[in-house]
Amino acid sequence: MRHGAAVGYDETERDEDRWLTPEGRVAVRKVAALLREQGLLLDRVLTSPLVRAVQTAELLADILGCERVTTHVAMAPDRGGVDEALEPARSLETGQLIALVGHEPKIRALSHRLGGSAAASGFRAGEARLFSLASGEARLLLSVDPKHGLESA
Repeated sequence: MRHGAAVGYDETERDEDRWLTPEGRVAVRKVAALLREQGLLLDRVLTSPLVRAVQTAELLADILGCERVTTHVAMAPDRGGVDEALEPARSLETGQLIALVGHEPKIRALSHRLGGSAAASGFRAGEARLFSLASGEARLLLSVDPKHGLESA
């Protein structure tokens, strides 16, 4: 999931300090509620340590019944690569659901790595994509964003 809409640089000088706007919070809650309506409950949320991503992760976790939100440095825009960002997903147990919360362009690169060209398009603020992982293969199942709602792959 890409973090929700955040304040601009007129509010803070450092990118790391940008927080979610009220509209960004509403959009993240909407996406999380749509995912909940699909019966999704998360076991874990891994997030970039940047403020707007942590806020997004906390909202997502709250609505999707998850008690474990963990910062994962490799999800930050300028830290680590795709392989490092995906490392925690490699240790999932069967049936576990995790969310990765981050930033463009890394979140798009993660999506592309998991779902190939069908999942390579850019992410809108607050957009989430759901993948199925089985036997080392990932498949894009659906995309959810605040403006268009649910879109099956």
